[in-house]
Amino acid sequence: MNFKAHVTGGAISSSFVFITTSLLGISFLEISHPLVLTCVCFFMSLFPDFDTASIPQRWFYRIAIISFIFLYSAQEYQVLAVFAILSITPLLHKHRGWTHWKITPVVISATIILFYDYQINLDSFIRSKLSMGHIANNTFMNYLIFVLSATIGHYTHLILDSKFFRNSADHH
Repeated sequence: MNFKAHVTGGAISSSFVFITTSLLGISFLEISHPLVLTCVCFFMSLFPDFDTASIPQRWFYRIAIISFIFLYSAQEYQVLAVFAILSITPLLHKHRGWTHWKITPVVISATIILFYDYQINLDSFIRSKLSMGHIANNTFMNYLIFVLSATIGHYTHLILDSKFFRNSADHH
């Protein structure tokens, strides 16, 4: 599929995620807010093509540079470091390599969740001296929804890249 088809597919799957999560109304953490989940879904619908010179890759790195500057100016050095490391990972392999693996959205979203949970627990631990296991059961559901949103977006891309939809003259 070409870029426009992936954007269209990402927009459709992201709209589904936004409507569904808004209707469910179970967001207790910032990471599972419907707008965050919509962005995650859309991002993951384009992510598999960040490993090749493409329109999604160019836009991703433009946004990454702006994000790096913002994170640096906000003194969010740990987030900056994690984002910087994760942003170069698509370039470590050939096109249709690990970014097209079926397990990729789970690994990426789990990495983000672990970092996010670590930050929340560390902040709470510093403020109130609580143990690392203090977050409510709602956290698991919020994290699960985050992983599902990433997976829906990623699989939207993979389905559009499948042989059923592929037109060799139109494929990146």
